[in-house]
Amino acid sequence: MKEMIKDGAARVLILKNTLKEESDEDHLLSMNCLIAVLEEHGIHADRRTVYHDIKALNENGESIIFAKHGRHVQGYYMEHRLSPAEAVILAESVQDSLSLSTDDGSRISNKIIALLSMHQRSGLRLNPSSLGKTDNKEVLSTISLILQAIQQAHPISFRYYDYTVTRQKKYRRSSHLYTEVPYAVITDSGRLYCVLYSSIHQSFGAWRIDKMDSLTIVNESAELKPFDLERWMQASFRMYTGRPETITCEFDLSILNQVYDQFGRDILISKVTDTAFTASIQASVTPTLISWLLQFYDRITVRQPASLISQLKRIADTLQKQYK
Repeated sequence: MKEMIKDGAARVLILKNTLKEESDEDHLLSMNCLIAVLEEHGIHADRRTVYHDIKALNENGESIIFAKHGRHVQGYYMEHRLSPAEAVILAESVQDSLSLSTDDGSRISNKIIALLSMHQRSGLRLNPSSLGKTDNKEVLSTISLILQAIQQAHPISFRYYDYTVTRQKKYRRSSHLYTEVPYAVITDSGRLYCVLYSSIHQSFGAWRIDKMDSLTIVNESAELKPFDLERWMQASFRMYTGRPETITCEFDLSILNQVYDQFGRDILISKVTDTAFTASIQASVTPTLISWLLQFYDRITVRQPASLISQLKRIADTLQKQYK
């Protein structure tokens, strides 16, 4: 009896793995093919047995479908968790993440691609790893601890560093630990960030996870502050935060889509001409906002607020002196 159960379990596993690896909507496996695969593994089965095994797999969460291609081709295929398009999007996003090391990015991307059949995998070509990736190999374990702390409403303790010109770590606060309360893990421009509440600054801020190390969970309950992630993201610009302001600019029509991509399509457009449009946006005046404006220096004219205009003028004066 035990031998029969053992053979039955092995048979079901072989069928599942074969259908997962070798079948998809465009590549069907006939009943005779499945029986032949079992024979190769030394297991004898008839059509009725294979049919019942497929039924059992479907009843336990798998999606194995019988299909016909034309008049003469019919068989079974496993419906994979991801389509090739979905797998490529996810794998490329992982590859492009600057907060993951090259090894971690490749390993996770390969796990995603492995969810497809061998036929679907054969035509896929992923971009090579991006430049500027971190060499921190503890990012995934750090994220796991952060998520655990968020779930338990506990503070975290960590060190935070930058790099020197000799590519050595230089810890902020003379290597003293930060102890803050985490609220969210987010991504922006290929980087992973942890949103923390700073008791010192009495405000929320984003910290790059790949620049954290020695992170531990503090075993004490934290008093959580009201936090609206969506509103906080709207008030920040590329992870720099500040007081949101209404900024009015005249934009060249040639950068309309870049403006939409950055600020959304619900911006208030007050005037349109043949060559330009005037719109108001809500954003914090941060270094990243100013750098975004400067990249379109000849296609954006800031109209309000006066304080931002003054900042841009000072930058222009400094550049003139720098390159005089």
